[in-house]
Amino acid sequence: WTIPALSGAPASAVATALTAQEQAQDEGADTALVEAVQAAMQKVAEGNLADAVADVERLQKENPANPFVGGILGGLYTEAGRPAEALALLQPIADRPDADPAVLYNAGRAAASLGRLQVAGEYLGRAETMQPCSPAGRELGLLLAQSAIGLAAAAADPYTAMAFGVLVPMFGLGVVAFLGSAHGAFRVSQPTN
Repeated sequence: WTIPALSGAPASAVATALTAQEQAQDEGADTALVEAVQAAMQKVAEGNLADAVADVERLQKENPANPFVGGILGGLYTEAGRPAEALALLQPIADRPDADPAVLYNAGRAAASLGRLQVAGEYLGRAETMQPCSPAGRELGLLLAQSAIGLAAAAADPYTAMAFGVLVPMFGLGVVAFLGSAHGAFRVSQPTN
């Protein structure tokens, strides 16, 4: 099974879909279900994330206990800027000992977006351990470095403006978002008249 025209899809959604497809194939998943996910990912590749989310939400309602569908929908929610919904779906899957690095990566991104930095660090760390060259390692390093710098600056001079150094991790989260946008592919918006 392959997903056609993935070059235009956001990187994390594609990674989750490909990994989930491989797992589904290994586990003998329903061919119709895999084909429906392929069709949804084609919509993502064409820049139609909203329709893809709607299609996979329908699949999730039909298959509520299926981690394949939950992982895909969680990745799409992460791409769509819906981190609370993404984490609600991804956390039970990511907490499994055999969790996939792509699911862990998306769960970490969703947790970081919600300000749950410890949870994000745990998920990104596990993803990086399982797949050392993944974007999770880069994001985990940025998150840890920014947190350490902010705490050190605040501790060095707690009664001055340096105490606001604890806000430095916000820069790191911004860089993480920038990296996500730099490694994803997004449809160019057309101005409305």
